[in-house]
Amino acid sequence: MATLDNPYVGPRAFEEKDGHLFFGRDGDVESLLALVLSRRLVLFYAPSGAGKSSLIRAKLIPRLRVEGFEVLPIGRVGAAVRSDAGNIFVDNLIRSLEPTDAQPDSWAGRTLSSYLAGRPRAGDTAEDVTPRVLIVDQFEEIVTTHLERWMDREGFFSELRDAVRDDPSLWVVLVMREDYAPDLDPYTSQLPGRLQARFQMRRMDATAALEAIAKPAVIGGRPFGPGVAESLVDNLRQIKLDEDRTGLGEFVEPVQLQVVCYQLWQNLQRRALGEITLEDLQTLGNVDGALADYYESALVSVMAEGDCAEGEIRNWFAFKLITPEGTRGTVYRGATETAGLPNYIVDKLADRYLLRAEVWAGGTWYELVHDRFVEPIRRSNRSWAARQGPLYEAAREWERAGRPASMLFSGNQLQQVLGATDLEHAQPPIPDFLRSSATEEERRVAKEQADQQAAETRRLRLIAIGATTLLLIALGATAWALSSRATANRERARAEAAFATSDAARQAALALVALGAQEQQLVQQLATSNAGAPGSEQIDEQETELATLPPATPSLSTSTPSPLALEETPTPEGIVTAIPETGSTETPAPAAPAIADVQQQLIDIRATQAAIVGSLALEIGRSAGGRPIEAHQFGSGPAVVLLVGGLSAGFSPSSVALADQAITYFSNNPADIPPGFAIHIVRNANPDSPITPGEPPGRLNANGVDLNRNFDCGWTSTVTFRQQPVNAGAAAFSEPETQALRDYILEVAPRIVIFFGARASNGLVVPGYCNGQDAGSTAPGDIYASAARYDQSPAAQTTTTGGGTDWVVARGIPSFFVLLRNYDRLPDAEWQANLRGIQATFTYLTGPPRQ
Repeated sequence: MATLDNPYVGPRAFEEKDGHLFFGRDGDVESLLALVLSRRLVLFYAPSGAGKSSLIRAKLIPRLRVEGFEVLPIGRVGAAVRSDAGNIFVDNLIRSLEPTDAQPDSWAGRTLSSYLAGRPRAGDTAEDVTPRVLIVDQFEEIVTTHLERWMDREGFFSELRDAVRDDPSLWVVLVMREDYAPDLDPYTSQLPGRLQARFQMRRMDATAALEAIAKPAVIGGRPFGPGVAESLVDNLRQIKLDEDRTGLGEFVEPVQLQVVCYQLWQNLQRRALGEITLEDLQTLGNVDGALADYYESALVSVMAEGDCAEGEIRNWFAFKLITPEGTRGTVYRGATETAGLPNYIVDKLADRYLLRAEVWAGGTWYELVHDRFVEPIRRSNRSWAARQGPLYEAAREWERAGRPASMLFSGNQLQQVLGATDLEHAQPPIPDFLRSSATEEERRVAKEQADQQAAETRRLRLIAIGATTLLLIALGATAWALSSRATANRERARAEAAFATSDAARQAALALVALGAQEQQLVQQLATSNAGAPGSEQIDEQETELATLPPATPSLSTSTPSPLALEETPTPEGIVTAIPETGSTETPAPAAPAIADVQQQLIDIRATQAAIVGSLALEIGRSAGGRPIEAHQFGSGPAVVLLVGGLSAGFSPSSVALADQAITYFSNNPADIPPGFAIHIVRNANPDSPITPGEPPGRLNANGVDLNRNFDCGWTSTVTFRQQPVNAGAAAFSEPETQALRDYILEVAPRIVIFFGARASNGLVVPGYCNGQDAGSTAPGDIYASAARYDQSPAAQTTTTGGGTDWVVARGIPSFFVLLRNYDRLPDAEWQANLRGIQATFTYLTGPPRQ
């Protein structure tokens, strides 16, 4: 009977009730069913998005019931709830089989076999026992979740073996993504038949896709006309061959197929029943248009349920989920936000199947549900942005470029736009763009004023030095005055030339000295004004907060000290006199300004100080060749995560590229650093090394020493790399680079230190080891490797002679080396993988205390 209900499910998985609409997989269903009936333990695996869960729910479960099986609720082993009792994976599986309101006490401490034996059975009689099937979906969770409980995996497989052995009427089907199937190999020896009963479902080909498109339309009362469904299949399997050419690929993505057909059907709902024509397909069923329509309708429904601006959500997709190269990115779910978007909005987007969530390293990560959404979302966002006007376009481009100060508004343009814009109701990122423009404008003006003040101070100091020199010459006149005067003139000329050629660092230092003096005067003035004033306790608290802020300026020194320590005091006659710093000339105090004005002046001064030095990285030392070694700090918490790039910079330039990416990312995303934490990044620990990717000379500093053989753990002068002798230095820490790293690590006392290098074809994480201990490095290293999908080195049992991670471990600090896949390049996908590793490390460190 014809019906107007939509016969396509869109991006969600099929359920059992949708079985009559599930087409294109009949051969797979029959093959899998035959294998399950003949073997009591079966592994069913397929690529991500191929439709495993849909086939299980819509087809396999109903067929098993027809065959006389009791089908237990679908189980999972990777539930988010953690348990400290028993085996975590067994506990989670049992929990998923129980009603949601069941109490853990009812199964606590029981084995899987005893639980199943005690579970009521359906359909049993005195003469016959009904066979039952346990289906465990998303079984890859056995290796992707609860990484700190990795030792429970072996126990889980033992309990699964016992359950099958103890109950002859129990069948088990394990369902997982095919890319994780090899991870089961270490455990298959414990299972009946070594888990050799396996069924692999391939991706959907064109024939299956045609059936999945055409047959539901017949059921819905709107069949496709001749050749129309075939045309849609060809559209869906288009692939990009190069920049200008496309071709027909072998496969179709089921999610993409369902979304396009679902949207096409929705567009036809108001029309009378009848054939779907090629014209309908061209006007209403364009693939990109259908995906864009689905995206836009999902945004409308999400915004109707929440208070998030449309521009904020669109920018989140554009800049967080889609990389500049047009590939899918991944974002980490924090406690309240995911990459800046509130979690309740993210949940709504996931409920509408725009996002796919995956659990890695104990955390949740999101990505677009499919690559095919990338271009439709980009096109939709461009169209929407064009309708918002030039201000939005400017703000959006600023956001896309990483928020550089060079793209901000300034001067009259800024003032005009600020006067005409309601920031409270403007679309993101306009408010951030204009606020940042205003802040940058204030900094620019303040810096200009500070530069002018520094120039004036320098001019007065030069005059004072000249006057002092002349005075000394006059007082020292003797019989040999002529020759002395010539000498004095030469010295004075040399001094004036030195001051005239002072570099930018000296000018900045003079400006900061002047600002510091003003700051101290204002602090004292504010303290005096507060004394005894009504409400002084509250004001004192505000001032204390200001006065105890960490200094905005580092310790700066100059290479040309003045001949005398002087202060300049203009006299009424305009003559400058020099007085020693230890003395002072008191002048009547001016009328005290309002407390609020003084506080604002303090804020302005400190903003100016920050502007002068804010772009400078902290120099922690110099290389053997005299180049600076710099550290960048983000976040202000006491718990430090230290990343070190470029220990063998020329050998693995990719490690420096990764550090640069991390610096850019955390400067733009400071909210991703958990409260109480800071991340410090040494971008290039060996700036002298020659650029020879993958070749040993690239590991050496200017003294020809391999720095990763120069740390003080098992150091010896006789070491090798690739079976060839290398120079480990004259002694441990003989090199200025390793000394700088040593001193910095001892100073900041990081919670963990991660070194980056290359190369391992699959990526590799190697924990440090020294003096029989790893200082707890193996667990976070495993978590990083799992999040980045790198190989994990076996538990550390050997020391690299003079290795950096090993020395850090000897200090009781966890440390591991991350070996990237390439020596000389860092593809975006690998940066994203390591970003997941870094954020998973934060998750590990912020978790509950570990025994």
